[in-house]
Amino acid sequence: MWGIILGMVVVWSVAMLSRNTIRAYWWSHRLAVSETPNERLLYFRRLADLGDTAVPAVAKLLSKSDPGLRSFAVGVLHHAHSDRARELLQQACQDADEDVARLAMQGIAMRRNGIALQSLADIARAGNERRAMMATAAISELGTADARKLLLDLLESTKQTAVRVEAIECLGNLQVHEAVESLIDLLGDASVFEGTTEHGVMASRAFQAVQLHNAEDLVGGEAPALLVEKYHVVWKCAHQALSAITGHTPILDTTQEADQQTIAAAWREWRRQTKSGGDSAIP
Repeated sequence: MWGIILGMVVVWSVAMLSRNTIRAYWWSHRLAVSETPNERLLYFRRLADLGDTAVPAVAKLLSKSDPGLRSFAVGVLHHAHSDRARELLQQACQDADEDVARLAMQGIAMRRNGIALQSLADIARAGNERRAMMATAAISELGTADARKLLLDLLESTKQTAVRVEAIECLGNLQVHEAVESLIDLLGDASVFEGTTEHGVMASRAFQAVQLHNAEDLVGGEAPALLVEKYHVVWKCAHQALSAITGHTPILDTTQEADQQTIAAAWREWRRQTKSGGDSAIP
C-alpha cells in the first residue's frame, strides 16, 4: 500500500517538474517576442518564480542581440541557486553591455559566499577599469568580513585610480575602521579620476526611476537632474571617508586655506593623539 502511494507521489512530482520545464521554455519564448515592457515584466516574474527550473530556458536568452532581453535573463538567474546559474552569471559579467554585466555582478554578490567573492575579486583585479569598479561595488554588497578585507586589499594594491576611488567610497560607506591607517596614508595622493563612481551611477538610476514614476505629477518643463560628482581626487575622497568612518572632522585654522597639506597634517595629528591615548578607532 505504502509502495503504491510513494510511487504515485514520484509520478506526480515528475509530472509537475516536466510541466514547469515546459512552462519555462514557453515563457522564455514569450519574453523574447514580447514588445511591451509590461509583457516582458509578466514573463520575467513567472520565470523568476520557477527558480532553478528556468535556468536552461533563460540560458538561451543570454546570446540574444537585445541587451534588454539579456538583462531580463540575468534577472531571472538572480532567483536561481544552482551551480549552473552561477556559471551563467559569471559569463554574463563579461557581457558587451555594461548594464548587463553590472546586473550579473550584483547577482553573484547575492550569493554571499567564497566563490562569489573570488569571482568578483578576479574582475576587480583585471585590466578593465569600469568592470573593476563594478566588481568593487558589488564586493561591498556582500557585507561580510572577508569582503571588507578584500576592499582594503584592493585599496592598497590597485594601480588604477578609478578602482582606488571606488574602494575608498565603499570603505567609507561601510565604515570599515581597519581602513583608517591606509586612508590617512592616501591623503598625500593627488591622483584624479574623472568619471562617475558606481555608487553615483546607482544613485542616478534610482533618481531617474523616481522621476519616471512621478512623471505625471510634473507641471511643465523638465524635472531637475541629480548632480553626480564626476571629478574625484584621491586625497579628498580619503578625507571624506575618514570622517564617515571615525565621525571626526579635523578642526582647521580658519586663517589657512583647507588645502591638501593642511588637511593631511590635521589627520596625522589626530592619528598621533588617538594612538597615544589608546583610541580603538586606529587599528
